[in-house]
Amino acid sequence: MTTQKQRLDRVVAGWQKRGQWPHAIMLSGAASTTMVELAFGLAELRLCGTQNACGTCSSCRWFAGGNHLDFHLLASAPTAQDLDLPVDQDQAATRRLIKKEAVAATLRRLALRSHVEGGWRVLVLVHPEELHTAAANALLKTLEEPGESVFFILVSAQPRAVLETIISRCQQLNLPPPSRDELTAKHHDAGESASTAPTLAELERRGLLMSSDELASMRSDAMAWLEAIAQGQEHSRLLALDRLNKASDPDRMMGLCLSLTLDLMRLQSGMQHHALTHGDIVDALEPIAGAGPWLDLAQTIADARPALRRNLRLQTLLMGASL
Repeated sequence: MTTQKQRLDRVVAGWQKRGQWPHAIMLSGAASTTMVELAFGLAELRLCGTQNACGTCSSCRWFAGGNHLDFHLLASAPTAQDLDLPVDQDQAATRRLIKKEAVAATLRRLALRSHVEGGWRVLVLVHPEELHTAAANALLKTLEEPGESVFFILVSAQPRAVLETIISRCQQLNLPPPSRDELTAKHHDAGESASTAPTLAELERRGLLMSSDELASMRSDAMAWLEAIAQGQEHSRLLALDRLNKASDPDRMMGLCLSLTLDLMRLQSGMQHHALTHGDIVDALEPIAGAGPWLDLAQTIADARPALRRNLRLQTLLMGASL
């Protein structure tokens, strides 16, 4: 995280020197875990009574204790669970969707006077690409007229999926992405095997956080679907699709299917194994790589992912996907 923090520190130093902070920024490029940590540090700095994250003033103590009344956090329930964020939402929710009601409630609190005389109010919004359309429009109105002493920090894993008008009202800060080697070392240090750690690392680079057990279970279902498509087995394809539809996290399942399909494209075009996301199962991928136009399937999956936020079922979106 050193490089990313240095980049952010240089930018913040410029704001401090000029005495001009933007009212909203968007962090992107780095791993979500890294960006969230940096966003929290930036929020603490903005809320600090000395503007230096001193750690000793009342604002810093409240922030450290997790009970600063002028700090607000928004994220979908699955994302909050992935990143271990203290967000009060329905923990049974499986959709990566930030609803209008949650945004409206947070904006109402944000509009109140600061609980510290002359202090700031800060909102950290994790993955604005998960905003429902109505929620995005509600946020946009506040970004256009944020009021005094309000600071927005948006953390995006997929900035291209964020409403363009929201992006235009934020100062963009694209942080250096982590290398696959760095993330592989992190997963290896956490106890993952030498074969699985690189796959988990590459998936994390793509915004898909999961454990090795989750990977094994989800990938088994995804591979059954892809193998049935490659072999033209319609009955098996429908059975596999039904299992995919029961995934606890449809968006992550769709993302995993896309990463596997892209690997099949790479193998089909003759790329080396080290370029694969799922290099640990190359023996299972190679036999079906030449089966057909994986590019078409990858495009179908990529196009379908945003539709999950409109509460469409995964099964409905992929029913016609075949070779």
